[in-house]
Amino acid sequence: MEEVKVYYSEVSNNLEFSTLYPPERDIEVKNAGCEKAKREKFFSWKLLEYALKDGLGLDISKLEFKKTENGKWSCDRCHFSITHSKSAVAVAVSNFPVGIDMEEVERNTTQLEKLFKNDKLKGVNALVKWTEWESSYKLKGEGSFNEFKEKPLANFVKSDTISVGGANYVLTVASDVDFTPTIKKIKL
Repeated sequence: MEEVKVYYSEVSNNLEFSTLYPPERDIEVKNAGCEKAKREKFFSWKLLEYALKDGLGLDISKLEFKKTENGKWSCDRCHFSITHSKSAVAVAVSNFPVGIDMEEVERNTTQLEKLFKNDKLKGVNALVKWTEWESSYKLKGEGSFNEFKEKPLANFVKSDTISVGGANYVLTVASDVDFTPTIKKIKL
């Protein structure tokens, strides 16, 4: 079975902004609409930088990045996926395609419950299903989410509950390769 390295962290208000690599990501972060979005995008990329080095032994400045029409970032020597929710960010890195998503457990799930139209999908179960869909969508990286809902999920989805900054989150990783997630909490 293959391994996916997953890192998560609380978004720090004390982390100073610095220049990101590649320059296109740096520009994207600087042009983010609000301070919260800017901080989450910056912090998730810094977590990616850490994850690439710690998990795969890769220096981010030695990689070539590109961004698809749908906004998904990729690089030439590995696969990764990024997510953020409220005050938490998470990154999955591996040698094969992956997708990651997380949602705070305290989220109002009424809309999700209506979306799935299934009496068994209430509360946390609805959040797990939602993160399965979102992480699978991020894995595929094509089409629109509304189109994707009609397609099957990834072959393998693994969910866990994590705690960040006093809040609980459902964290889900998806791949078409059978994998074991190694989950690490990091303080940047």
